[in-house]
Amino acid sequence: SVEMSSAFLHFWITDRTDVYAAGLTGPGITQPPNLPIPQPPAEFVPYPNVTNFLKKDRQLVTLFARSGQITTGSIEEFDFKNAFSASYDANLPFDANQLGNKEAK
Repeated sequence: SVEMSSAFLHFWITDRTDVYAAGLTGPGITQPPNLPIPQPPAEFVPYPNVTNFLKKDRQLVTLFARSGQITTGSIEEFDFKNAFSASYDANLPFDANQLGNKEAK
């Protein structure tokens, strides 16, 4: 369980074309991420058997349950290095907002 002082409500806002059915399936896909992420940058090996990638802009709106504070930010940080391995950090896209970081406009 999570204490109220640590609870967050995340709202992921994206283009309709980047909405996919839950879960990636296919040969070799046994580890997270289980939902699409952007294509990996050039320095990473392309993911085998993955055809659904996030392509459009994304925004994350985070509501702090205890204080009511709201933060927003683009969702650009993904654990490309560990994708589809047991070490994948699924929380990475949410970390900046949970720390209260605000993007410059």
